Amino acid sequence: MLNTIKSYAKINLFLNVVDKLDTGFHELNSVLSRIDLYDEIRIKDESSFSISYNGPFGDQVGSNDHISKLFNYLIDNFAYSNYLDDAIFDLGNAYILAEDFNSAAECFTNIINNFENSLFHAQSQLKLGLVYYMLKNDNQAIAILKTTAK
Repeated sequence: MLNTIKSYAKINLFLNVVDKLDTGFHELNSVLSRIDLYDEIRIKDESSFSISYNGPFGDQVGSNDHISKLFNYLIDNFAYSNYLDDAIFDLGNAYILAEDFNSAAECFTNIINNFENSLFHAQSQLKLGLVYYMLKNDNQAIAILKTTAK
């Protein structure tokens, strides 16, 4: 199964470095605006984990980049976690804040379809109904909210 997610670029309209943290990262205050330029992230079921980068700059990204480190950390620490539904729910909420309603819908649909006993199941149905409403898909919004009300 192949899933494709768009990861939209953002432009800093304002950026202020507040402090340097002990981790080497920086605390920032910023104002961002999303633009219509994006990377496509393709995820497919495989027996092992791997990341590949394609496109004009794909060969310039190494295996020690932040994305690879993040994915490896998540797999090492959460791949078989009971908290995966929680993480997906939080990701869906983050997409709502970023006004990426299609990606939010994917997250909440994932919980509804794959985590039937999750504490987030009913909340995901409500959120999905609201996301459909934001996407101006009133028929789907009403259908999912009616299902939730039962």
